[in-house]
Amino acid sequence: RRVKEKKKNLSSKHQYCTMILESLQRYDSLRSSASSSQGKIYRPKGTNIDLVSSDAINKTVDNSILALCHVVIAMPMGNAPYYFGTAFGASLAAQHLNAGDGFVVPEMDGLNDRCAVRFTVEFVETGSADGSAALEAILNVLRREERNQTNISKPLPCAFIGTATSTSTVSTSIFTGIAGYPQVSPMATSSALSDRTQHPLFARPIPSDDGLAIPAAQYFSEIIGIKRLAVLYDNNAYGNAYVRALKRAVRQMELDVEFFDVPPTKKVEDWAKAVTDLKNTGRRYFFAIMAYGQVDYGRLMTEAYRREIAGTGRHTWIFADYGVPVSGNTYEKGSEVAL
Repeated sequence: RRVKEKKKNLSSKHQYCTMILESLQRYDSLRSSASSSQGKIYRPKGTNIDLVSSDAINKTVDNSILALCHVVIAMPMGNAPYYFGTAFGASLAAQHLNAGDGFVVPEMDGLNDRCAVRFTVEFVETGSADGSAALEAILNVLRREERNQTNISKPLPCAFIGTATSTSTVSTSIFTGIAGYPQVSPMATSSALSDRTQHPLFARPIPSDDGLAIPAAQYFSEIIGIKRLAVLYDNNAYGNAYVRALKRAVRQMELDVEFFDVPPTKKVEDWAKAVTDLKNTGRRYFFAIMAYGQVDYGRLMTEAYRREIAGTGRHTWIFADYGVPVSGNTYEKGSEVAL
């Protein structure tokens, strides 16, 4: 009985999601039916959108020539649940744009009557967070032929949303920019991405590390009153950019800072050496800039507890913006990571 009720609930949720995202399926179907006839859907030279000729449009769907924009959402779906939230949020935004729904953003109300662009979405798994799998996933999309009538389900992109980390976004944004496609990342903060010569079509709705490091340094110096700080950071695009910005920020402050990196390999001995180096500074305040919070938090704090620079009542650990993994998670009371 419980199994049947569970299946019924899952079915109801699926039907609800299908209902609220109905325009995405509708325009996927329109693209498919238009692609089955030569010349009814085409991409004008120099553009990122596909035009659907008027004779291919079902009058019950729309009454004008449409431009279809296919957005590729590239995220490591298997790594953390919150990436699904990002993907679903982007899908819901596409639905609201298509339907002229102003429930969340009032300015969208009636947009479908004023604009002939409609959006479809596709999800691409970017795998591990080191950047190589994400780059390969993006390159696979970029390799698609412009007139691929044999694989209608994999059209050319209009734009990309992703990827999830600075390391992967720094590499993928170069290639999407060369190919002429905009790329928007909701999470990549590396200041390297602000270089318009390397990343001409990149955008993000969040501050860069330059914008994050300054208030962080001010918080340490002016609010907490820290005089001596040790910083542990990921030796990757995210960590290195943050540290460069932080070094610039503390120049005008009475804040003595030492920096230590964790190599990309992140073996057991890497964590042991890093924490030993931190302990040898004799400092009581530590700032961790970790890009992959949930995994790194456990390893780091376990080692710090063993080396007696965590859980002592005398040491304070602070994590950077992307390194806060404890929200929504529970840890066993009295364990090394439940500090």
